[in-house]
Amino acid sequence: MATCKWCGRSGWILPISANGMCDTCKATEVPLIVRLVQTLPEAQGVVDSTKAIRTRVERCDDLMVTPESTVTEATEALLVIDEARRDYGVGHPILDESEHLARRFIQETQLDGYLREAEKEAFVGNGQKALGHCQEALDHCQEALFFLSSEGMDGELRTEYEEKIERKTRELRGGT
Repeated sequence: MATCKWCGRSGWILPISANGMCDTCKATEVPLIVRLVQTLPEAQGVVDSTKAIRTRVERCDDLMVTPESTVTEATEALLVIDEARRDYGVGHPILDESEHLARRFIQETQLDGYLREAEKEAFVGNGQKALGHCQEALDHCQEALFFLSSEGMDGELRTEYEEKIERKTRELRGGT
């Protein structure tokens, strides 16, 4: 018996998509997920750029709790977008843009994770066994550079993060 992963409805002849959704959920959830993928970068931008703490907290509600959960949600959104392409066809502008935003969000979150780990190692290294921690921080920068070289990386993102990683590497080596 087929069961929808979204609403829990089940039945012997209930059509279920490759992502585990019944037709009703697919019709309602796909547009919501596409909109979520489009609003996440905007919400993150507001959180990063605003000075008003109240606005920052309110916009954080639009974001997921952890980077890992947002990557999971964006990955699930990519699966739903892929499913929607079967219905709407290739070259649908909203699906194309949503896919681009989701992939960019995933890539940016992973790159930020590498840089956050480098920052953490550099911070821990201040005052204690600094050389070992500095090497760990440089290793995280190398991981980020390796990730940047992967196929399918957004070009603008590659340029932006190459510069960030280069600055961080110079800083770690003492050349600020």
